[in-house]
Amino acid sequence: MVSKMIPTSEANRDKQTLRSVLSPATERGGGPEVIKMKGQKNLTHRVITMLERKEMDFLDKLGKDALFSTGRKLPYNEILKGLVDLAMEVGISGEKIASSDTFKQRLLEQIRAIMQEEEAKKG
Repeated sequence: MVSKMIPTSEANRDKQTLRSVLSPATERGGGPEVIKMKGQKNLTHRVITMLERKEMDFLDKLGKDALFSTGRKLPYNEILKGLVDLAMEVGISGEKIASSDTFKQRLLEQIRAIMQEEEAKKG
């Protein structure tokens, strides 16, 4: 199912910068994919990843825990986006990271350093 915002005139067509595309993921409850057009900076991209069973079970549990505590299931894409946003916020770079284990260790180090700084400010 595809839904497009269609301008009413030729003049408006040139001004239109946003098109909403409903993908098959939307039909499964993943939410609409919004693609900004004509040079807009924030593009939404689909990312495919391979996860082990225990990782998928963890994502399922997070989503279901959110459902039972808030009434809204947290979709995989929002969980993964939150983790990416966290890594960006704590200032992780890809420098000298060769594996997921190294990335995880660096992320934990950054979080611990930020927590220690916060504790030092308090007391």
